[in-house]
Amino acid sequence: MIIVIICYHCSLFPIPYSLFTYKKMSIKEQIIQELEQISESTQQKLLDYLRHLKTEEKQHSENKAWQAYLESEQEREEVYRRLADS
Repeated sequence: MIIVIICYHCSLFPIPYSLFTYKKMSIKEQIIQELEQISESTQQKLLDYLRHLKTEEKQHSENKAWQAYLESEQEREEVYRRLADS
């Protein structure tokens, strides 16, 4: 389908219908599009970096869990200390 736009300078200006139905790409679609445009060696570097990020993310969540455990242990020690003092 073609939509025609009237232009004051050039009278009729045909525009493909697909330009009017532009859908915003998801982040995943954008990444895939970018991947298709880079060399394989750059893709390898990107893969290595993504794996590094996943490792960091996992370590961060483990650290948060450990920190929460330590905080709860400190709270319990305080409760036990108060019970012993009473």
